[in-house]
Amino acid sequence: MSFWGALVAGPAMAQMQMEGMAMPSSSSSSSSSSSSSSSSSSQSQVTGHATITADQKPGVGAAGDPVARRQQVANDHVAPADPGGMADTSATPGQAMGGMAMADSPWLGMFLANELEWLGSPQGPQAAWDVEGWVGTPTQRLWLESEGSSSTRDGSSARTELLFDQAMSRFWDWRIGYRQDAGAGPGRGWLAGGVQGLAPYWFEIEAMAYVSPEGRAALRFEARYDLLLTQRLILSPKFETEVYSRADPRRELGGGLSDANLGLRLRYEFSRRLAPYVGVGWDQRFGATASWADRQRVQVRGLEWMLGVRLWF
Repeated sequence: MSFWGALVAGPAMAQMQMEGMAMPSSSSSSSSSSSSSSSSSSQSQVTGHATITADQKPGVGAAGDPVARRQQVANDHVAPADPGGMADTSATPGQAMGGMAMADSPWLGMFLANELEWLGSPQGPQAAWDVEGWVGTPTQRLWLESEGSSSTRDGSSARTELLFDQAMSRFWDWRIGYRQDAGAGPGRGWLAGGVQGLAPYWFEIEAMAYVSPEGRAALRFEARYDLLLTQRLILSPKFETEVYSRADPRRELGGGLSDANLGLRLRYEFSRRLAPYVGVGWDQRFGATASWADRQRVQVRGLEWMLGVRLWF
């Protein structure tokens, strides 16, 4: 071994003996040293995603400097820098979460005409509608709903509601807003609140409560169900009823159970957007509401025939 080889190998040998590691083989070393070095060099360890041989262990050569190795390990546990400096370190956690929410909840919209129909009823032919639409996100929506009828004999009557809708579970929303009644007698305004959603077995339910400035209260309940006879032929029953806390003579509405309607519509969906239908229904008034209708020579109960179309945009 040359003078310089001995000078370098001496301290390195002492350090590797302290750390339990073997010195790498050298062309100028003895046969016994060469055999020992070769056996230790063949040993390896698997650390993380890389296989490290004994020659690459800390403390050996310039690449095995302990300080450099610690720095490399530290760098392996640091997230890579944001490419192009896109990260905004000035944004607060709330602002960051707000941005994520906006990205995950785009604004959408929908218009559905459940019923656009001609009615053959004991009161004569009528045009009737039940339409609704909304704009918003999947969890927060602003709804506009309108339901009513029009005839040459009795004129028009309609219920219109503007509602804010908030999801409270996977299948149910709570709603709050305003309702306006128009038609026979003076118009009435109501504060509205309630729930809508899917009950077990996929019944569509809407239950609303109303309070008017005059101190009246009302309840409205509606249930629908779609029974698929085929992929395009669908039978849809619907039940709707209203209850009032006290009578409103100017609108000829009695207190208690006022009216109920049960309809059965069979539609054929050429597409989800267009579905003509035919149907039959039963309409009945109760209590004082029936008495006022009888005075006006309006039948308080009767069978209805329907012909209409369902539209969805």
